[in-house]
Amino acid sequence: MHPRNSYALHASLLAFGYGLTAPTYVPFLLKAGLSLAEVPLINVFFFAAITLMELPTGMWADGRSRLLSIRLGTICGALSLFGYSTATGFWSAVCWEALGGLANAFLSGANAAWLTDALAKRGEQESLRRAFATTSGLSMSATLVAGFIGAFIGAHSFVLVWILAGICHLAAWAVTLTLMKDEGEPEVRMTEKQAFAASYRALRVTPSLRWVVAVCVAYGLALPFNYYWSPFFERQVGITGLSWIWALNFGVCALAGFAVRGWKSKWASDGVIIPVCLGLTGLGLAGAGGTAVLFGQLTFTVMHEFGRGAINPLTDAYAQARVASQYRATFGSLMSLLARGGYAVVLVAVWAIGRLIGDNRDVITVTWLASGLALAGLAAILWFLRPRHEKRPTDATL
Repeated sequence: MHPRNSYALHASLLAFGYGLTAPTYVPFLLKAGLSLAEVPLINVFFFAAITLMELPTGMWADGRSRLLSIRLGTICGALSLFGYSTATGFWSAVCWEALGGLANAFLSGANAAWLTDALAKRGEQESLRRAFATTSGLSMSATLVAGFIGAFIGAHSFVLVWILAGICHLAAWAVTLTLMKDEGEPEVRMTEKQAFAASYRALRVTPSLRWVVAVCVAYGLALPFNYYWSPFFERQVGITGLSWIWALNFGVCALAGFAVRGWKSKWASDGVIIPVCLGLTGLGLAGAGGTAVLFGQLTFTVMHEFGRGAINPLTDAYAQARVASQYRATFGSLMSLLARGGYAVVLVAVWAIGRLIGDNRDVITVTWLASGLALAGLAAILWFLRPRHEKRPTDATL
């Protein structure tokens, strides 16, 4: 199988598994005894696990095996999902979130680096953004379908949702064993220490890499939508109706993923498209939180989700095109580590707002307004600071 197809299949199976759980994730946690403020708090532990393991796993992937890192991340994700079916309170949820964070750390950096080098060895590096965007669109489509199914299953059994999600991840693990080969490994290996030193130097001497990391850090302000959309809309449409909200959300995300495959012109370079999409994400989030009418909320949600669907493939391709083969996974992990540090700060702030306001709908409105406006403001700053005449470092200078 062509590496872009096996990569897309693996990513889509993972997305399908997570998509099954997403519509009922917060209702499940609330039923398990957590408050609205504690829902984002347990994700601090998820990001803490990533923070601790992000760089070691990325360095290990470059120094030893990217494919093995992907396999380990996939099986850890499956175990996390199976374990979540047994969660009965805050600390048990924290345990499985942390294992999920470890899974994410193994995957982060290694998967994008594997695809980039697999395409480069075939002389197809120019198709990198298209491959990332296609995978994003397919993954979002898988998430859409899975969420639609998961909402109906969750109305009868939350536990069954987690079990089915774990099975999907086992299927993705089987893909890594049978269809994904070592063609995405670097031709020349660095030691873990050398990979880190090269990644750090690339970040230090390349303004465009610092800029895209700043974009990823700012993107963390979109996280409050993840945790609060289901309780926000459930009161208006019911838990079964969440499947239709979910279909709208990820249908738009999938559309955005497919749409950005060919976006490239003088007036719409990556340096322009990325902050514009970031601004749409922020304005949509603020608008959804500040509007009282369901139609208006859904309209702004579409804006928010379109921006989100475009950001990930754009930033992945932007960064991977600017680093050398030997340390791609390490740099991807370094970029992810810095971004996830920003995510953790956002989640702690959301928890603090919840403690201040109380466990009611107002915490959602205030959080979405504050996060969305802050994100839109940062997008404007990043647009003005975007690299215009970059000089990319060569392998020799790194």
